[in-house]
Amino acid sequence: MESKSVARELGFPKCSVSAPLSQQEVIQGAKRMGNPNPESDPQWIRVSASMQPGDHWRLVDCLGAQRSMRIGDPYYYALFRGSKVAGEFHFIIVN
Repeated sequence: MESKSVARELGFPKCSVSAPLSQQEVIQGAKRMGNPNPESDPQWIRVSASMQPGDHWRLVDCLGAQRSMRIGDPYYYALFRGSKVAGEFHFIIVN
């Protein structure tokens, strides 16, 4: 995970964010978390199709900040365009 200052610069001061990830690393991570076929998820297809040169993925982990932030899904992949979130991939955990 990146430092708190990087998380703050990216707009997530109470969360942790990973170093930049490749699309393949995001797919592999979603599979490790129990999603057997993330490549066929409509959200993944839509967001990954919107990628532009220079965009990068990061894991956003707001599990520790969830209560104070009153957020929905606290653990997801975000597609960053510069320092702004251009899209999100909320992978599901399949039991």
